[in-house]
Amino acid sequence: MEALPPNANPNQLASRGATTILATAASYPPYSNPALAANLVCRTVLALLANLVCLVPLRQLYRNGEFAAVVFILNVELKNLETVVNSLLWRDDDTASWWPGYGWCDADAYLHNLSIGLFVTCLLAIVRNLAQRVGLMQATALTARQKRRRNVIQALIIFPLPIIQLALTWPITAQRYLVATLIGCNWIPHPSWPYLVFFVLPPPIFAILTAGYASRLSFVLILGWSGGEGVLPWCL
Repeated sequence: MEALPPNANPNQLASRGATTILATAASYPPYSNPALAANLVCRTVLALLANLVCLVPLRQLYRNGEFAAVVFILNVELKNLETVVNSLLWRDDDTASWWPGYGWCDADAYLHNLSIGLFVTCLLAIVRNLAQRVGLMQATALTARQKRRRNVIQALIIFPLPIIQLALTWPITAQRYLVATLIGCNWIPHPSWPYLVFFVLPPPIFAILTAGYASRLSFVLILGWSGGEGVLPWCL
């Protein structure tokens, strides 16, 4: 690790300007243990296995034109690959031999924020589409025009928030990044109101909206199983 300059404050790292590498705690051998090794194996093997399993539904959903579901699976696959890379790059506690992460961790902040944003918006688009389709009880396949309209609406739900988060990643970065064992790169945002409005609040808000559509979907299914009316005009 590089030594701090004589006049540097060890509690502060500038996000712009000269780069300083700081270890928050000294590391001593052994740098790994059975629990850490098991964690590494589970992270990498399960992430790669999940990506392989997801290829089958991804192909089928793509052929059926399910836009939101395809974007959701691709996002999960990308996030799993990020987990594998970070786990393998920083697989033990030997901080003295760690790669500083130049370039990769700089880009990883944007990848992380894009992934989190897409995860919550895709879920909302998927559940909303299910609630709409089941609520209308449409037995026939959608026409090409209906599919285009659905995909446009889903794109308007999915992409605005991640795009805003990508645009704000650089301006509200408090310091370049942190690196932790197995976790790898960590984005460090500034605790300001843009971070609260565009990063902290959207996930629970989207979760509440998704839960609302899921409740409607469950109600429609229960109503159908009980022999009630299957068409609910308030399913948006």
